[in-house]
Amino acid sequence: MADNQSKKIDMLVVYGILLVLFLSLTVTSFLYVNKLKLYDEEYLDAAYNLAVVSQSAITLSSEAVKGNESSAKKLSDMGQTLQAYAVKIARGNPATDLPPFGENLRDLATRISSKVKNISTGLKEVRKNYKTNVVSAERAVKVITNDGKAILPDLDELSRAVTTEKTHPFFIVDRVNHTMTTVLGLGTLLFLILLGDHIIRQTRSEQKQAKKNFEDSQNAILNLLDDISSLADGDLTKEVRVSEDITGAIADSINYTVEELRNLVSTIQTSAKQVNDTSARTQVLANSLAETNDSNEKLISTSAGAVSGVAEEVKKMSDSARGAATMANESSLTAKEGAQTVRDSIRSMNNVREQIQETSKRIKRLGESSQEIGDILEIITDIADQTNLLALNAAMQAATAGEAGRGFAVVADEVQRLAERSSKAALQIDTLIKTIQTDTSEAIHSMESSTSEVVTGADNIEKAGDSLHKIETTSGELAAVITQLSSQAQRQTVKTDEINKIMDKVHETTDKTTKETREAVTLITQLAGLSVTLEESVAGFKLAE
Repeated sequence: MADNQSKKIDMLVVYGILLVLFLSLTVTSFLYVNKLKLYDEEYLDAAYNLAVVSQSAITLSSEAVKGNESSAKKLSDMGQTLQAYAVKIARGNPATDLPPFGENLRDLATRISSKVKNISTGLKEVRKNYKTNVVSAERAVKVITNDGKAILPDLDELSRAVTTEKTHPFFIVDRVNHTMTTVLGLGTLLFLILLGDHIIRQTRSEQKQAKKNFEDSQNAILNLLDDISSLADGDLTKEVRVSEDITGAIADSINYTVEELRNLVSTIQTSAKQVNDTSARTQVLANSLAETNDSNEKLISTSAGAVSGVAEEVKKMSDSARGAATMANESSLTAKEGAQTVRDSIRSMNNVREQIQETSKRIKRLGESSQEIGDILEIITDIADQTNLLALNAAMQAATAGEAGRGFAVVADEVQRLAERSSKAALQIDTLIKTIQTDTSEAIHSMESSTSEVVTGADNIEKAGDSLHKIETTSGELAAVITQLSSQAQRQTVKTDEINKIMDKVHETTDKTTKETREAVTLITQLAGLSVTLEESVAGFKLAE
Protein backbone atom coordinates (compact mmCIF):
# COMPACT_ATOMS: atom_id res chain seq x y z
CA MET A 1 0.00 0.00 0.00
CA ALA A 2 2.82 2.42 0.94
CA ASP A 3 4.82 1.54 -2.25
CA ASN A 4 1.80 2.23 -4.42
CA GLN A 5 1.28 5.51 -2.64
CA SER A 6 4.95 6.46 -3.18
CA LYS A 7 4.76 5.56 -6.88
CA LYS A 8 1.66 7.67 -7.24
CA ILE A 9 3.44 10.61 -5.63
CA ASP A 10 6.49 10.19 -7.94
CA MET A 11 4.30 10.02 -11.02
CA LEU A 12 2.41 13.08 -9.89
CA VAL A 13 5.70 14.96 -9.42
CA VAL A 14 6.86 14.00 -12.95
CA TYR A 15 3.54 14.98 -14.44
CA GLY A 16 3.67 18.19 -12.47
CA ILE A 17 7.09 19.08 -13.87
CA LEU A 18 5.93 18.34 -17.40
CA LEU A 19 2.83 20.40 -16.80
CA VAL A 20 4.94 23.31 -15.51
CA LEU A 21 7.18 23.13 -18.60
CA PHE A 22 4.16 22.99 -20.85
CA LEU A 23 2.58 25.94 -19.08
CA SER A 24 5.88 27.87 -19.25
CA LEU A 25 6.08 27.35 -22.99
CA THR A 26 2.45 28.34 -23.33
CA VAL A 27 2.91 31.51 -21.29
CA THR A 28 6.09 32.40 -23.21
CA SER A 29 4.30 31.91 -26.49
CA PHE A 30 1.36 33.97 -25.23
CA LEU A 31 3.62 36.82 -24.14
CA TYR A 32 5.51 36.77 -27.41
CA VAL A 33 2.32 36.81 -29.44
CA ASN A 34 1.11 39.78 -27.36
CA LYS A 35 4.42 41.49 -28.08
CA LEU A 36 3.91 40.83 -31.78
CA LYS A 37 0.47 42.43 -31.47
CA LEU A 38 2.11 45.51 -29.98
CA TYR A 39 4.53 45.56 -32.93
CA ASP A 40 1.55 45.34 -35.28
CA GLU A 41 -0.08 48.29 -33.57
CA GLU A 42 3.14 50.33 -33.80
CA TYR A 43 3.48 49.61 -37.56
CA LEU A 44 -0.18 50.41 -38.17
CA ASP A 45 0.21 53.67 -36.25
CA ALA A 46 3.30 54.57 -38.33
CA ALA A 47 1.48 53.79 -41.59
CA TYR A 48 -1.55 55.85 -40.52
CA ASN A 49 0.56 58.84 -39.47
CA LEU A 50 2.58 58.59 -42.70
CA ALA A 51 -0.63 58.72 -44.74
CA VAL A 52 -1.93 61.72 -42.76
CA VAL A 53 1.34 63.66 -42.98
CA SER A 54 1.73 62.95 -46.71
CA GLN A 55 -1.76 64.28 -47.42
CA SER A 56 -1.04 67.32 -45.26
CA ALA A 57 2.17 67.84 -47.28
CA ILE A 58 0.13 67.98 -50.49
CA THR A 59 -2.22 70.59 -49.05
CA LEU A 60 0.45 72.76 -47.40
CA SER A 61 2.78 72.72 -50.45
CA SER A 62 -0.08 73.82 -52.71
CA GLU A 63 -0.92 76.69 -50.33
CA ALA A 64 2.77 77.65 -50.02
CA VAL A 65 3.13 78.00 -53.81
CA LYS A 66 0.15 80.35 -53.69
CA GLY A 67 2.12 82.57 -51.31
CA ASN A 68 0.90 81.33 -47.92
CA GLU A 69 3.81 82.13 -45.58
CA SER A 70 2.39 80.08 -42.68
CA SER A 71 1.98 76.94 -44.79
CA ALA A 72 5.55 77.33 -46.11
CA LYS A 73 6.94 77.46 -42.57
CA LYS A 74 5.15 74.24 -41.63
CA LEU A 75 6.84 72.41 -44.52
CA SER A 76 10.32 72.67 -42.95
CA ASP A 77 9.73 69.96 -40.29
CA MET A 78 7.29 67.84 -42.27
CA GLY A 79 9.99 66.23 -44.39
CA GLN A 80 11.87 64.99 -41.33
CA THR A 81 8.63 63.60 -39.88
CA LEU A 82 7.94 61.66 -43.08
CA GLN A 83 11.52 60.29 -43.11
CA ALA A 84 11.19 59.12 -39.49
CA TYR A 85 7.97 57.17 -40.19
CA ALA A 86 9.52 55.70 -43.36
CA VAL A 87 12.63 54.57 -41.47
CA LYS A 88 10.44 52.88 -38.82
CA ILE A 89 8.57 50.99 -41.53
CA ALA A 90 11.71 49.96 -43.42
CA ARG A 91 14.11 49.20 -40.55
CA GLY A 92 12.04 48.84 -37.37
CA ASN A 93 12.56 50.71 -34.07
CA PRO A 94 15.48 49.67 -31.80
CA ALA A 95 14.10 51.79 -28.94
CA THR A 96 11.00 49.57 -28.69
CA ASP A 97 12.66 46.35 -30.01
CA LEU A 98 10.51 46.68 -33.14
CA PRO A 99 12.03 44.24 -35.74
CA PRO A 100 12.19 45.09 -39.49
CA PHE A 101 9.78 43.64 -42.08
CA GLY A 102 10.23 40.14 -43.40
CA GLU A 103 11.27 39.27 -46.96
CA ASN A 104 7.68 39.13 -48.21
CA LEU A 105 7.12 42.87 -47.52
CA ARG A 106 10.64 44.17 -48.05
CA ASP A 107 9.89 45.45 -51.59
CA LEU A 108 6.72 47.20 -50.36
CA ALA A 109 8.68 48.94 -47.63
CA THR A 110 11.33 50.02 -50.20
CA ARG A 111 8.65 51.54 -52.47
CA ILE A 112 7.15 53.44 -49.57
CA SER A 113 10.60 54.74 -48.53
CA SER A 114 11.36 55.86 -52.11
CA LYS A 115 8.09 57.80 -52.38
CA VAL A 116 8.65 59.37 -48.98
CA LYS A 117 12.11 60.44 -50.09
CA ASN A 118 10.66 62.07 -53.24
CA ILE A 119 8.01 63.85 -51.14
CA SER A 120 10.67 65.09 -48.70
CA THR A 121 12.84 66.39 -51.58
CA GLY A 122 9.83 68.12 -53.11
CA LEU A 123 9.00 69.76 -49.76
CA LYS A 124 12.52 71.17 -49.59
CA GLU A 125 12.19 72.57 -53.13
CA VAL A 126 8.86 74.19 -52.31
CA ARG A 127 10.23 75.66 -49.08
CA LYS A 128 13.23 77.00 -50.93
CA ASN A 129 11.67 78.33 -54.16
CA TYR A 130 8.01 79.21 -53.31
CA LYS A 131 8.92 82.92 -53.46
CA THR A 132 11.88 83.11 -55.91
CA ASN A 133 11.22 80.28 -58.39
CA VAL A 134 7.54 79.54 -58.54
CA VAL A 135 7.84 77.27 -61.60
CA SER A 136 10.34 75.01 -59.84
CA ALA A 137 8.15 75.03 -56.75
CA GLU A 138 5.07 74.08 -58.76
CA ARG A 139 6.96 71.13 -60.33
CA ALA A 140 7.92 70.03 -56.83
CA VAL A 141 4.29 70.34 -55.73
CA LYS A 142 3.27 68.14 -58.64
CA VAL A 143 5.82 65.48 -57.57
CA ILE A 144 4.58 65.72 -53.97
CA THR A 145 0.98 65.35 -55.12
CA ASN A 146 1.67 62.35 -57.37
CA ASP A 147 3.82 60.48 -54.83
CA GLY A 148 1.49 61.48 -51.96
CA LYS A 149 -1.49 59.94 -53.75
CA ALA A 150 0.54 56.93 -54.95
CA ILE A 151 1.75 56.13 -51.43
CA LEU A 152 -1.80 55.62 -50.10
CA PRO A 153 -2.37 52.24 -51.86
CA ASP A 154 1.04 51.02 -50.64
CA LEU A 155 0.20 52.03 -47.07
CA ASP A 156 -3.20 50.34 -47.37
CA GLU A 157 -1.52 47.14 -48.59
CA LEU A 158 0.92 47.34 -45.69
CA SER A 159 -1.95 47.67 -43.21
CA ARG A 160 -3.75 44.65 -44.65
CA ALA A 161 -0.52 42.62 -44.58
CA VAL A 162 0.07 43.47 -40.92
CA THR A 163 -3.48 42.47 -39.92
CA THR A 164 -3.41 39.22 -41.94
CA GLU A 165 -1.69 36.24 -40.24
CA LYS A 166 -0.63 34.49 -43.48
CA THR A 167 1.20 37.54 -44.75
CA HIS A 168 2.67 38.70 -41.43
CA PRO A 169 5.55 41.10 -42.14
CA PHE A 170 8.09 39.93 -39.60
CA PHE A 171 10.82 37.64 -40.78
CA ILE A 172 10.90 35.85 -37.44
CA VAL A 173 7.21 34.99 -37.30
CA ASP A 174 7.29 31.94 -39.55
CA ARG A 175 10.22 30.37 -37.74
CA VAL A 176 8.82 31.17 -34.32
CA ASN A 177 5.41 29.80 -35.20
CA HIS A 178 6.91 26.67 -36.73
CA THR A 179 9.24 26.07 -33.78
CA MET A 180 6.60 26.83 -31.19
CA THR A 181 4.08 24.64 -32.94
CA THR A 182 6.54 21.76 -33.15
CA VAL A 183 7.66 22.07 -29.52
CA LEU A 184 4.15 22.46 -28.21
CA GLY A 185 2.91 19.59 -30.34
CA LEU A 186 5.67 17.22 -29.22
CA GLY A 187 5.30 18.30 -25.60
CA THR A 188 1.56 17.82 -25.72
CA LEU A 189 1.93 14.42 -27.40
CA LEU A 190 4.51 13.29 -24.84
CA PHE A 191 2.39 14.56 -22.00
CA LEU A 192 -0.69 12.79 -23.36
CA ILE A 193 1.24 9.51 -23.84
CA LEU A 194 2.62 9.57 -20.31
CA LEU A 195 -0.72 10.63 -18.91
CA GLY A 196 -2.51 7.89 -20.84
CA ASP A 197 -0.07 5.24 -19.62
CA HIS A 198 -0.46 6.44 -16.06
CA ILE A 199 -4.22 6.51 -16.35
CA ILE A 200 -4.32 2.98 -17.75
CA ARG A 201 -2.11 1.63 -14.98
CA GLN A 202 -3.94 3.58 -12.36
CA THR A 203 -7.27 2.39 -13.72
CA ARG A 204 -6.21 -1.27 -13.64
CA SER A 205 -4.89 -0.94 -10.11
CA GLU A 206 -7.99 0.88 -9.01
CA GLN A 207 -10.19 -1.75 -10.65
CA LYS A 208 -8.48 -4.51 -8.68
CA GLN A 209 -8.66 -2.52 -5.49
CA ALA A 210 -12.23 -1.54 -6.24
CA LYS A 211 -13.19 -5.16 -6.82
CA LYS A 212 -11.63 -6.17 -3.51
CA ASN A 213 -13.17 -3.21 -1.75
CA PHE A 214 -16.52 -4.05 -3.33
CA GLU A 215 -16.39 -7.62 -2.05
CA ASP A 216 -15.36 -6.46 1.42
CA SER A 217 -18.02 -3.78 1.38
CA GLN A 218 -20.65 -6.24 0.19
CA ASN A 219 -19.84 -8.62 3.02
CA ALA A 220 -19.80 -5.77 5.54
CA ILE A 221 -23.11 -4.47 4.19
CA LEU A 222 -24.68 -7.92 4.44
CA ASN A 223 -23.51 -8.19 8.04
CA LEU A 224 -24.82 -4.70 8.69
CA LEU A 225 -28.17 -5.58 7.11
CA ASP A 226 -28.40 -8.65 9.32
CA ASP A 227 -27.77 -6.51 12.39
CA ILE A 228 -30.24 -3.80 11.46
CA SER A 229 -33.00 -6.16 10.33
CA SER A 230 -34.38 -6.13 13.86
CA LEU A 231 -34.47 -2.33 13.75
CA ALA A 232 -36.87 -2.53 10.81
CA ASP A 233 -39.28 -4.42 13.08
CA GLY A 234 -39.09 -1.61 15.65
CA ASP A 235 -36.79 -3.40 18.10
CA LEU A 236 -34.63 -0.66 19.58
CA THR A 237 -33.12 -2.85 22.31
CA LYS A 238 -30.31 -4.25 20.12
CA GLU A 239 -27.16 -2.52 18.84
CA VAL A 240 -25.24 -2.96 15.56
CA ARG A 241 -21.74 -4.51 15.70
CA VAL A 242 -18.98 -1.97 15.00
CA SER A 243 -16.13 -3.33 12.80
CA GLU A 244 -12.96 -1.91 11.16
CA ASP A 245 -14.27 -2.19 7.60
CA ILE A 246 -16.19 0.35 5.54
CA THR A 247 -19.40 -0.13 7.51
CA GLY A 248 -17.74 0.56 10.87
CA ALA A 249 -18.48 4.26 10.80
CA ILE A 250 -21.97 3.52 9.47
CA ALA A 251 -22.59 1.02 12.28
CA ASP A 252 -21.35 3.51 14.84
CA SER A 253 -23.62 6.19 13.34
CA ILE A 254 -26.54 3.73 13.31
CA ASN A 255 -25.94 2.91 16.98
CA TYR A 256 -25.87 6.62 17.77
CA THR A 257 -29.00 7.11 15.69
CA VAL A 258 -30.72 4.17 17.40
CA GLU A 259 -29.81 5.60 20.80
CA GLU A 260 -31.18 8.98 19.80
CA LEU A 261 -34.24 7.29 18.27
CA ARG A 262 -34.68 5.30 21.47
CA ASN A 263 -34.60 8.51 23.49
CA LEU A 264 -36.88 10.19 20.96
CA VAL A 265 -39.44 7.37 21.03
CA SER A 266 -39.35 7.30 24.82
CA THR A 267 -39.77 11.07 24.92
CA ILE A 268 -42.59 10.91 22.36
CA GLN A 269 -44.39 8.21 24.34
CA THR A 270 -44.02 10.16 27.58
CA SER A 271 -44.93 13.45 25.92
CA ALA A 272 -47.89 11.92 24.09
CA LYS A 273 -49.21 10.52 27.35
CA GLN A 274 -48.67 13.85 29.10
CA VAL A 275 -50.27 15.71 26.20
CA ASN A 276 -53.21 13.30 26.28
CA ASP A 277 -53.66 13.73 30.04
CA THR A 278 -53.16 17.50 29.83
CA SER A 279 -55.55 17.72 26.89
CA ALA A 280 -58.20 15.86 28.85
CA ARG A 281 -57.78 18.14 31.87
CA THR A 282 -57.60 21.22 29.65
CA GLN A 283 -60.73 20.10 27.81
CA VAL A 284 -62.57 19.79 31.12
CA LEU A 285 -61.29 23.21 32.19
CA ALA A 286 -62.16 24.72 28.81
CA ASN A 287 -65.69 23.30 28.98
CA SER A 288 -66.01 24.66 32.51
CA LEU A 289 -64.65 27.99 31.31
CA ALA A 290 -67.14 28.02 28.44
CA GLU A 291 -70.00 27.34 30.86
CA THR A 292 -68.65 30.04 33.19
CA ASN A 293 -68.47 32.44 30.25
CA ASP A 294 -72.08 31.62 29.39
CA SER A 295 -73.10 32.33 32.99
CA ASN A 296 -71.01 35.50 33.00
CA GLU A 297 -72.60 36.57 29.75
CA LYS A 298 -76.07 36.15 31.28
CA LEU A 299 -74.97 37.97 34.44
CA ILE A 300 -73.44 40.74 32.34
CA SER A 301 -76.66 41.05 30.35
CA THR A 302 -78.63 41.24 33.62
CA SER A 303 -76.10 43.69 35.06
CA ALA A 304 -76.30 45.80 31.92
CA GLY A 305 -80.09 45.96 32.31
CA ALA A 306 -79.70 46.82 35.99
CA VAL A 307 -77.12 49.48 35.20
CA SER A 308 -79.47 50.93 32.59
CA GLY A 309 -82.24 51.04 35.22
CA VAL A 310 -79.86 52.64 37.71
CA ALA A 311 -78.87 55.17 35.07
CA GLU A 312 -82.54 56.01 34.50
CA GLU A 313 -83.16 56.32 38.25
CA VAL A 314 -80.03 58.44 38.66
CA LYS A 315 -81.26 60.66 35.85
CA LYS A 316 -84.66 61.02 37.56
CA MET A 317 -82.89 61.69 40.87
CA SER A 318 -80.80 64.33 39.13
CA ASP A 319 -83.96 65.99 37.79
CA SER A 320 -85.58 65.80 41.25
CA ALA A 321 -82.43 67.20 42.82
CA ARG A 322 -82.49 70.13 40.40
CA GLY A 323 -86.18 70.74 41.33
CA ALA A 324 -85.36 70.45 45.03
CA ALA A 325 -82.47 72.86 44.58
CA THR A 326 -84.86 75.34 42.95
CA MET A 327 -87.38 74.90 45.78
CA ALA A 328 -84.61 75.22 48.38
CA ASN A 329 -83.46 78.45 46.77
CA GLU A 330 -87.07 79.72 46.79
CA SER A 331 -87.43 78.65 50.45
CA SER A 332 -84.21 80.45 51.26
CA LEU A 333 -85.54 83.61 49.61
CA THR A 334 -88.90 83.25 51.46
CA ALA A 335 -87.08 82.69 54.77
CA LYS A 336 -84.94 85.73 54.05
CA GLU A 337 -88.07 87.81 53.37
CA GLY A 338 -89.73 86.39 56.53
CA ALA A 339 -86.65 87.25 58.57
CA GLN A 340 -86.76 90.78 57.20
CA THR A 341 -90.50 91.00 58.08
CA VAL A 342 -89.78 89.72 61.59
CA ARG A 343 -87.03 92.29 62.00
CA ASP A 344 -89.49 94.98 60.87
CA SER A 345 -92.11 93.59 63.34
CA ILE A 346 -89.53 93.65 66.12
CA ARG A 347 -88.79 97.29 65.37
CA SER A 348 -92.57 98.04 65.33
CA MET A 349 -93.10 96.16 68.62
CA ASN A 350 -90.24 98.07 70.17
CA ASN A 351 -91.84 101.31 68.99
CA VAL A 352 -95.23 100.19 70.42
CA ARG A 353 -93.55 99.23 73.71
CA GLU A 354 -91.88 102.60 73.90
CA GLN A 355 -95.18 104.36 73.11
CA ILE A 356 -97.05 102.26 75.73
CA GLN A 357 -94.35 103.00 78.25
CA GLU A 358 -94.60 106.71 77.41
CA THR A 359 -98.43 106.56 77.68
CA SER A 360 -98.13 104.69 80.97
CA LYS A 361 -95.87 107.42 82.25
CA ARG A 362 -98.39 110.06 81.18
CA ILE A 363 -101.28 108.15 82.78
CA LYS A 364 -99.24 107.88 85.96
CA ARG A 365 -98.65 111.59 85.83
CA LEU A 366 -102.42 112.02 85.21
CA GLY A 367 -103.14 109.87 88.30
CA GLU A 368 -100.71 111.92 90.29
CA SER A 369 -102.38 115.11 88.97
CA SER A 370 -105.85 113.75 89.88
CA GLN A 371 -104.53 113.04 93.37
CA GLU A 372 -103.40 116.62 93.60
CA ILE A 373 -106.82 117.69 92.32
CA GLY A 374 -108.37 115.55 95.12
CA ASP A 375 -106.21 117.32 97.63
CA ILE A 376 -107.32 120.64 96.20
CA LEU A 377 -110.96 119.46 96.34
CA GLU A 378 -110.54 118.63 100.01
CA ILE A 379 -109.34 122.17 100.52
CA ILE A 380 -112.25 123.46 98.46
CA THR A 381 -114.63 121.26 100.48
CA ASP A 382 -113.19 122.57 103.73
CA ILE A 383 -113.52 126.10 102.36
CA ALA A 384 -117.15 125.38 101.35
CA ASP A 385 -117.92 123.93 104.78
CA GLN A 386 -116.34 126.89 106.51
CA THR A 387 -118.15 129.24 104.10
CA ASN A 388 -121.39 127.48 104.91
CA LEU A 389 -120.69 127.86 108.62
CA LEU A 390 -119.85 131.46 108.03
CA ALA A 391 -123.08 131.87 106.06
CA LEU A 392 -125.05 130.26 108.89
CA ASN A 393 -123.37 132.51 111.39
CA ALA A 394 -124.04 135.48 109.12
CA ALA A 395 -127.69 134.49 108.77
CA MET A 396 -127.98 134.11 112.47
CA GLN A 397 -126.37 137.49 112.98
CA ALA A 398 -128.64 138.99 110.30
CA ALA A 399 -131.71 137.53 111.98
CA THR A 400 -130.55 138.96 115.20
CA ALA A 401 -130.06 142.32 113.58
CA GLY A 402 -133.57 142.40 112.19
CA GLU A 403 -134.26 144.82 109.39
CA ALA A 404 -130.76 146.02 109.35
CA GLY A 405 -129.43 142.69 108.74
CA ARG A 406 -131.94 141.68 106.09
CA GLY A 407 -129.71 142.55 103.14
CA PHE A 408 -126.81 140.86 104.83
CA ALA A 409 -129.06 137.83 105.35
CA VAL A 410 -129.72 137.72 101.62
CA VAL A 411 -125.99 137.76 100.92
CA ALA A 412 -125.49 135.15 103.57
CA ASP A 413 -128.14 132.98 101.94
CA GLU A 414 -126.47 133.41 98.58
CA VAL A 415 -123.10 132.58 100.05
CA GLN A 416 -124.63 129.55 101.77
CA ARG A 417 -126.18 128.38 98.49
CA LEU A 418 -122.88 128.99 96.74
CA ALA A 419 -121.10 127.02 99.43
CA GLU A 420 -123.62 124.20 99.12
CA ARG A 421 -123.23 124.16 95.34
CA SER A 422 -119.47 124.26 95.76
CA SER A 423 -119.72 121.32 98.13
CA LYS A 424 -121.91 119.44 95.68
CA ALA A 425 -119.56 120.31 92.82
CA ALA A 426 -116.63 119.27 94.93
CA LEU A 427 -118.37 115.99 95.71
CA GLN A 428 -119.06 115.46 92.00
CA ILE A 429 -115.48 116.37 91.14
CA ASP A 430 -114.29 114.06 93.90
CA THR A 431 -116.42 111.30 92.46
CA LEU A 432 -115.05 112.01 88.99
CA ILE A 433 -111.50 112.17 90.28
CA LYS A 434 -111.92 108.86 92.10
CA THR A 435 -113.36 107.39 88.92
CA ILE A 436 -110.43 108.85 86.96
CA GLN A 437 -107.99 107.53 89.53
CA THR A 438 -109.62 104.09 89.39
CA ASP A 439 -109.58 104.15 85.58
CA THR A 440 -106.06 105.51 85.61
CA SER A 441 -104.93 102.77 87.96
CA GLU A 442 -106.59 100.17 85.81
CA ALA A 443 -105.11 101.79 82.69
CA ILE A 444 -101.68 101.81 84.27
CA HIS A 445 -102.08 98.15 85.24
CA SER A 446 -103.33 97.37 81.72
CA MET A 447 -100.45 99.36 80.24
CA GLU A 448 -97.95 97.47 82.37
CA SER A 449 -99.55 94.16 81.29
CA SER A 450 -99.51 95.31 77.65
CA THR A 451 -95.92 96.39 78.03
CA SER A 452 -95.04 92.98 79.45
CA GLU A 453 -96.96 91.28 76.65
CA VAL A 454 -95.27 93.51 74.08
CA VAL A 455 -91.87 92.66 75.56
CA THR A 456 -92.78 88.97 75.54
CA GLY A 457 -94.07 89.28 71.95
CA ALA A 458 -90.94 91.14 70.92
CA ASP A 459 -88.82 88.40 72.50
CA ASN A 460 -90.88 85.75 70.70
CA ILE A 461 -90.66 87.66 67.44
CA GLU A 462 -86.89 87.99 67.94
CA LYS A 463 -86.69 84.27 68.57
CA ALA A 464 -88.81 83.73 65.45
CA GLY A 465 -86.38 86.02 63.60
CA ASP A 466 -83.45 83.94 64.84
CA SER A 467 -85.29 80.79 63.77
CA LEU A 468 -86.01 82.32 60.37
CA HIS A 469 -82.33 83.34 60.09
CA LYS A 470 -81.36 79.77 60.92
CA ILE A 471 -83.94 78.56 58.39
CA GLU A 472 -82.47 80.99 55.85
CA THR A 473 -78.93 79.74 56.55
CA THR A 474 -80.05 76.11 56.57
CA SER A 475 -82.03 76.67 53.35
CA GLY A 476 -78.94 78.17 51.68
CA GLU A 477 -76.77 75.29 52.87
CA LEU A 478 -79.49 72.84 51.83
CA ALA A 479 -79.69 74.51 48.41
CA ALA A 480 -75.89 74.24 48.05
CA VAL A 481 -75.97 70.59 49.15
CA ILE A 482 -78.86 69.84 46.79
CA THR A 483 -77.05 71.67 43.95
CA GLN A 484 -73.91 69.66 44.66
CA LEU A 485 -76.02 66.51 44.85
CA SER A 486 -77.56 67.44 41.48
CA SER A 487 -74.10 67.95 39.97
CA GLN A 488 -72.93 64.64 41.42
CA ALA A 489 -76.08 63.00 40.10
CA GLN A 490 -75.35 64.44 36.64
CA ARG A 491 -71.76 63.20 36.82
CA GLN A 492 -73.07 59.88 38.06
CA THR A 493 -75.38 59.80 35.03
CA VAL A 494 -72.39 60.36 32.74
CA LYS A 495 -70.40 57.66 34.56
CA THR A 496 -73.40 55.35 34.40
CA ASP A 497 -73.54 55.90 30.63
CA GLU A 498 -69.83 55.08 30.46
CA ILE A 499 -70.47 51.97 32.57
CA ASN A 500 -73.22 51.03 30.11
CA LYS A 501 -70.76 51.33 27.23
CA ILE A 502 -68.13 49.36 29.18
CA MET A 503 -70.72 46.69 29.97
CA ASP A 504 -71.55 46.50 26.26
CA LYS A 505 -67.86 46.07 25.44
CA VAL A 506 -67.49 43.51 28.24
CA HIS A 507 -70.51 41.71 26.82
CA GLU A 508 -68.92 41.68 23.35
CA THR A 509 -65.58 40.56 24.81
CA THR A 510 -67.24 37.82 26.84
CA ASP A 511 -69.15 36.66 23.78
CA LYS A 512 -65.92 36.61 21.77
CA THR A 513 -64.14 34.80 24.64
CA THR A 514 -66.92 32.23 24.75
CA LYS A 515 -66.60 31.58 21.02
CA GLU A 516 -62.80 31.38 21.25
CA THR A 517 -63.11 29.08 24.27
CA ARG A 518 -65.38 26.75 22.28
CA GLU A 519 -62.88 26.87 19.42
CA ALA A 520 -60.15 26.09 21.96
CA VAL A 521 -62.20 23.12 23.18
CA THR A 522 -62.41 21.90 19.58
CA LEU A 523 -58.65 22.40 19.07
CA ILE A 524 -57.90 20.67 22.38
CA THR A 525 -60.08 17.75 21.29
CA GLN A 526 -58.13 17.61 18.03
CA LEU A 527 -54.87 17.84 20.00
CA ALA A 528 -55.98 14.95 22.18
CA GLY A 529 -56.73 12.95 19.02
CA LEU A 530 -53.31 13.83 17.60
CA SER A 531 -51.60 12.79 20.85
CA VAL A 532 -53.42 9.45 20.68
CA THR A 533 -52.35 9.08 17.04
CA LEU A 534 -48.76 9.99 18.00
CA GLU A 535 -48.79 7.49 20.83
CA GLU A 536 -50.12 4.81 18.49
CA SER A 537 -47.46 5.67 15.87
CA VAL A 538 -44.61 4.93 18.32
CA ALA A 539 -46.35 1.98 19.96
CA GLY A 540 -44.65 -0.40 17.50
CA PHE A 541 -41.17 0.42 18.82
CA LYS A 542 -39.73 -1.90 21.45
CA LEU A 543 -37.70 -0.28 24.21
CA ALA A 544 -35.66 -1.76 27.03
CA GLU A 545 -37.53 -2.08 30.30
